[in-house]
Amino acid sequence: MRFRFRRCSGFSLIELLVVLAILGILSMVGLSMLGDRKGSAVRGVMDEIEGVLMAAQRNAASTGTDVTLLASGKWTDGSDKLTIDGRRWDPTKTPDITKPDTRLGSTSEVFTSHYFGGARDHRSAGVDKGDTAINLNTVSPCKDDPFKTALDNNLCTGAVKTVVINGITKRFMTGFYIVVTGLQGGSPAANGPVGVIVVPGNMTSVFKFYKREGETQWRRL
Repeated sequence: MRFRFRRCSGFSLIELLVVLAILGILSMVGLSMLGDRKGSAVRGVMDEIEGVLMAAQRNAASTGTDVTLLASGKWTDGSDKLTIDGRRWDPTKTPDITKPDTRLGSTSEVFTSHYFGGARDHRSAGVDKGDTAINLNTVSPCKDDPFKTALDNNLCTGAVKTVVINGITKRFMTGFYIVVTGLQGGSPAANGPVGVIVVPGNMTSVFKFYKREGETQWRRL
């Protein structure tokens, strides 16, 4: 019986270089994603809030009745979570901003902070109640009214605040802004990423602005 010996050969130099190049690219992408985790979380939370605002606007338009947008609570206080409720009132009950059961709609129409619940974005980004200095005066179109007036009214300060959305015009009757910051240990990160949602009064549009970590320049999303 004859035995055939198979000749074993290693990787060629070109194959090794290709593998090393792929590993290098993957490591660079991974580090980039890890380094911008807070930034991605800020944008994710902004998208959540924008979804609630637009759902409230759709509620007003579809029913032809005013919808009262309600913000209350604080981001990191487990006993008093921040909520932004855009559901319409139940016409069979007396409206009461302190009682969620007087509203109609899904809980998906309510933004609720999940900092203590373990949601990924909410561990790295949160709604700032006003401690972060915001200067959008040089950013178009924020340097003119009605944006300037909206930037004087922080919707999420910890107190109960409301904004009415007109059921006929679909306009937010009062202008306001909401700040979302990157978090470090539950507090706004120094020089971290910041996002600002601006809703001018008597308008139907929601505007979003973002500043990357360590930068000073704002850009519109």
